[in-house]
Amino acid sequence: MKTLKELSDLYEIQELRYKFAKALDNQDWDLFQSLLNDKLDIDYSNFGIPKAEMTSQDYTTMMKHSFSTDRLQTEHFVTNMLIDIQGTSATAEVNVLARHIVKNNDDEHKLDVNAYYEDKFIETETGWKFNAVKINPRWMTGDPSKIFTF
Repeated sequence: MKTLKELSDLYEIQELRYKFAKALDNQDWDLFQSLLNDKLDIDYSNFGIPKAEMTSQDYTTMMKHSFSTDRLQTEHFVTNMLIDIQGTSATAEVNVLARHIVKNNDDEHKLDVNAYYEDKFIETETGWKFNAVKINPRWMTGDPSKIFTF
């Protein structure tokens, strides 16, 4: 049976993942950055972006730029979180279905991505934070170049 601390940690990590999706969908970059450790490993190599250690500010800036396409609307569905906590660090595999839509007058572009994330977390003095993010797409419909400004 899990202890109260273990249940609390699981809940906090789940909530971090939900807030990550909410921050992207609302383009709330202050919230987004607040979820991140000062430095973290980012792996979007499946989208052509090299793996890198980044500051929370640099990662937030990258995502803000990527989501800056005019009239971009997104919705991220987060499911099937499998979280493993080992003391003050944790890993999670998380399924995400993300819908991206850009509408300009009569022109509309859609991108749907089904992926799983391999996230790592660290417990800090202020609570759990993302320490690594890796996305692994399973399938995609649409053209990412019509959506993102990498």
